[in-house]
Amino acid sequence: MRVAIVYLSGGGLSGGARSTLRALVPILRRDERIEKLDLFVPPRAMHLPDIAALQPNTWPARDRFFRHANLRRRIRSLRPDVVFIPNAAWFDADGVPTVCMVRNMEALLLPFGENPLREGVKNILRARFARRACQKSTRIIAVSRFVRDFLVDRRRLATEKIGVVYHGVPEAPPEEQTRRPAGLAEEDTPFWFSAGSFIPYRGYEDAIRAFAARVKTGRDERLVLAGGAVYSDAYLNRTKALARRLGVEADVRWVGHVDANRMAWCFRNALGFIMTSRLEACPNLVLEALANGALSISTTHPPMPEMYGPAALYYPAGDADSLGEAMDALAAMSPLEREEARNTARTRAREFSWDAAGRRTIEQLQRAVEKQHADETFETRSGTCAH
Repeated sequence: MRVAIVYLSGGGLSGGARSTLRALVPILRRDERIEKLDLFVPPRAMHLPDIAALQPNTWPARDRFFRHANLRRRIRSLRPDVVFIPNAAWFDADGVPTVCMVRNMEALLLPFGENPLREGVKNILRARFARRACQKSTRIIAVSRFVRDFLVDRRRLATEKIGVVYHGVPEAPPEEQTRRPAGLAEEDTPFWFSAGSFIPYRGYEDAIRAFAARVKTGRDERLVLAGGAVYSDAYLNRTKALARRLGVEADVRWVGHVDANRMAWCFRNALGFIMTSRLEACPNLVLEALANGALSISTTHPPMPEMYGPAALYYPAGDADSLGEAMDALAAMSPLEREEARNTARTRAREFSWDAAGRRTIEQLQRAVEKQHADETFETRSGTCAH
């Protein structure tokens, strides 16, 4: 099978997109079922060292204004059996079957979500492109059952058109490579940890309110929040203002973006990791927390229970009292209970591997090719019968 992977975007590549390509492309190229694989990325992504290592192709920046005419010519010359678009986008590949991947739910479920107006408008357009992609593609990869069920129940797509392929989780770094984040002193322990971009749907308010309630009872703890602002500083500033109003600003550490080794240190050394998000597709943060044996508390919003399974305590989003009760339960665990919980998390993480994701992705590509052949055979027979 000859495959062309086209990450179709008018801009660059998000961190999640880069991680997906870095993990999947080498696995697909090694698989004996794939004869040849060509990768295309947006022009602005060509200079990224991790992407350049994958030997990608691109198209002229102006190509999107001309129905990707240059890209289509390149694809025709390669004669792939299938085009895989690992985001919710689509273009006419001149009859070649296409498979798109739905891996971002913000635009589909919460386009504005207290974000700046400009970003809300962009999300409306992204949602429109995603609907078109799902309708036009030969097959769809959903990155969780939650995404699949949304497409079936809310977008009225046929279940048989959609395959679920979870992301994998990278191997957790060895202990000697983990590092304490800058801005987090030795005396800032014990601490609770939460992470992710500062976007309103992340729901950091839950963690700050529950933490403030603990501080009021005399507990000497800290709350560490890792991540940076995305669309604007408005939400980040709002969380700081909330901590100030609740009198815990001096006990909260905003450590900004941290790399994988520092994230691992936080997962492993925190009293617990708090997943406050209300809107995810296949959250990499959850998978990383599992791989690092974090003791986790999560919202009940899907797909968090789908990913965590038995390896987390849960609370309803927005219910700081319930979150506080879960924090009490974690803090009261004995060392033996904590180690057992960490082992449960690591065992759960093994259910999500990039090798498995690669195999299942290839199966979905094959099904798209088979459907195309079946449709062409049916049309040929129908034409013969009519004649």
